[in-house]
This record gives sequence, C-alpha cells and structure tokens, in this order.
Amino acid sequence: HAGSDRYHHYRDLWRFDTRTNAWEEVRTRGGAPHARSGHRAAVWRRYMLVFGGFHEALRSETRWFNDVHVYDFQTSTWTELRFGRLARVPPARSAANVAVCAAPSEALVVYGGYSKVKAAQNSSSNGGGGQPGIRSEGITHTDCWVLPLKSLLPAGGSGPVDGTNPPSWERVTRRGEYPSPRAGTSCVVHRNRMLVYGGVSDREGDHHRMESVFYDDLFALDMERRRWFRMRLRKAGGGGRRRRRKKDGDGDAAAEKDEAEEADGDSDDE
Repeated sequence: HAGSDRYHHYRDLWRFDTRTNAWEEVRTRGGAPHARSGHRAAVWRRYMLVFGGFHEALRSETRWFNDVHVYDFQTSTWTELRFGRLARVPPARSAANVAVCAAPSEALVVYGGYSKVKAAQNSSSNGGGGQPGIRSEGITHTDCWVLPLKSLLPAGGSGPVDGTNPPSWERVTRRGEYPSPRAGTSCVVHRNRMLVYGGVSDREGDHHRMESVFYDDLFALDMERRRWFRMRLRKAGGGGRRRRRKKDGDGDAAAEKDEAEEADGDSDDE
C-alpha cells in the first residue's frame, strides 16, 4: 500500500498479443477517460465499455466516477456517453460488478461497488476535541442498474457510437435471494447469468479499528428475469458415485427446476 503522495493513477491503454506474448501501448483518439483506479470494463461487440472508478491525490479530494466510456477496437477511438444533468444515473462508485447481458436485449449491467461520502463527526468520536468535524464514511452499494446498448449503434449496426444522446439507465428492483451488503466481489457471465462470488464486509469500530467478514458464497443474477438466486455449493467427494450423462437440454431443465425451488420463500426488496 502506498500513501496518496505516491499513488499514481494511469489513463493509458495497452494490448497483449497472444501470438508473440508481447505488450504494446495503444495510441488512441478521442477523449480518454480521466486517470483513475477501481474502474470496471466489459466487452460488447467491437467495443469495450468502461464504468466508474476513483481518483485520489495528495492535494485534492478523492473523486468517484459514474461515467461510461466506449472504446472502439477497430478505430482506436474513445467516446464518452454524455448523460443530461437531470438524467437518472447510478451513484458514483468503484469496484462494481459489470457485465453485458444478451437477453431480453443487449444491455450493460452494473451491480454493487464501493464509495465514500463526507459525514459529520461529533466531538466524542473525534477524541473529545469539542468541535464536530467531517469524516469520510464508506458506502457499500447494493443497487443494480441496466443500460440498453443497441440504440448506441449507428445505422447499419456497426461503426462509431454516438455519445451525445445515450439511452437511459434503469434501476432494477432486487428480487429473490441476493448477496448481503459487501465489497470486493468477483463476477463472470455464464448463460446470461451474472455469477457473483465472495467479497468482504468491513465495519469500522472505535479508534478506527476495522472488523472484516470475508465471504465464500456464490449468487447468480438471471439477467433476463432480473432475479437473484443463491447457488447451493456442494463439497467435492472423493471416489463419489458416477452420474448419468444428461442429454442435450437436460441441464437447462434441471437448472430451471433448482432455481424454482430456491426461489420459494424469497422476499422482494426495492
């Protein structure tokens, strides 16, 4: 860990050639995203979508981002999606889970993340100094947002995107059995489901003492039905029984049955 006086945020872009096993810096056009860390990226068609992040420096306040930048692999061009001042957008954050779903329509999904806001601090928690102060309070985000993507495409379905009139974000209601508040989760997409694993929940006690709880559970967000499911993990058994090989389609039917059973008793939450 380095102090903010030595912490450097980059804004360059590099490409790794799997044939030559060599890195090459990419010279891009357009306005590249502001230097940052903690941002997330997902690939959609010929584009890379970059969301969020933070920038911390010694002589300035930490800045958190909720912007979306689109990188075109074919033209090496950056385009920022410019949402209106009154547009409903996700709160700024870093370390979110980001994925692209295919159904019911192509869209960018953003879930969770972490940020800090300023909060008043009373004199007792400030060591009895008498005057209240200001402290940074961490926020673990549990909201989920969806951004439709197809309308970004020009006529013909390919080419540079137009960032001047982007589609609207939609906040998705949490339904089903979803993860508890946490940060530092990892995610991957499988069969239009975003699988979210692990994470950590931090609580700051007296005298800045940090208590952390680490998780090893797995949840799935069905991005078509917009519903969460807890994945029931089973321990691997040595020399276990042999299982019948399923015919094509049996796996999906079994998964649907499991999800229906797991959904029983789930509560809805706004």
